[in-house]
Amino acid sequence: MKQGFKDILKYKINNIIIIKKEIKKKILKSIIQNNCLKKKTRFISTIKLQKLLKITKFTKYKNICLSTGKKKSIFNFCNFSRHSIKQYNIKTKLQNIKLKSW
Repeated sequence: MKQGFKDILKYKINNIIIIKKEIKKKILKSIIQNNCLKKKTRFISTIKLQKLLKITKFTKYKNICLSTGKKKSIFNFCNFSRHSIKQYNIKTKLQNIKLKSW
């Protein structure tokens, strides 16, 4: 269980970093596409964007179950594994979720 808790913390930290870099990327793209600005500022922002794109690789970060810390069979809409969803459904903590595999 301790390993699962550590994985969850790493997942949350990585998500925060990804969100920050995503905001920077959108700002830089808007600067590049703005024709009213000087060419020099647009060129500098393209260089910064290229450096930023090398750092952020979204395939590197995997989804992790928030309750157990498992890395496989995770649903995107709630970030839980299928086993934890089944347990929560039995305990009636999650409502209105119907999966066809059960």
